[in-house]
Amino acid sequence: MGFIEELIEELVNADFDRSRRARQQLAALGRAAVDALTAALPAGTDQQRWKIIILLSEIGDPKAVPAFIDCLRSRSPAIQAAAAQFLGNAGDRRAVEPLLHYLFDDESACSLVWIVQALGKLRDRRAVEPLLRVVQTTDSASVRYTAIEALGNIGDPKVADIIRLYANDSSHHVRSRVVSALEQLHLSEARQVG
Repeated sequence: MGFIEELIEELVNADFDRSRRARQQLAALGRAAVDALTAALPAGTDQQRWKIIILLSEIGDPKAVPAFIDCLRSRSPAIQAAAAQFLGNAGDRRAVEPLLHYLFDDESACSLVWIVQALGKLRDRRAVEPLLRVVQTTDSASVRYTAIEALGNIGDPKVADIIRLYANDSSHHVRSRVVSALEQLHLSEARQVG
């Protein structure tokens, strides 16, 4: 076992100081540790995987994108949510199709807000129709307003009429996201004309 692998093992050490030191050393190694960290993800415990995911998110190396896509399959909502957050922040279009796949996966329900949010950050028009379906079918106000926000971020003006249908939603969060999304969409319309 090499030095980096030993540090990865120490991440979940019960001794807080040892765990913290290992994390600091791995963070200092940065991109040099990415391959070993991604290799450790599939075999790690949920606690270790969580710590690796957070560390890889901070390092931000695009080489980690495939490992995060694999983490979307996790049965752990926390792992799945953290993976979705990273993928949205990474801005890598390779994540769009896998995120769309898990958008309607019943086992992903706890992570749905994070998956929807990631799709909005990626601003890929392939997500428009699926996100509209989420808006129209979900019973969750938080999922609905996150999907409306995501649609606003994507900026496809053809969704404005459907978003307007939620201007009188019982949730003030949904109503406020409708206003914001419509403002974004009108800016998108203006850019297309100008």
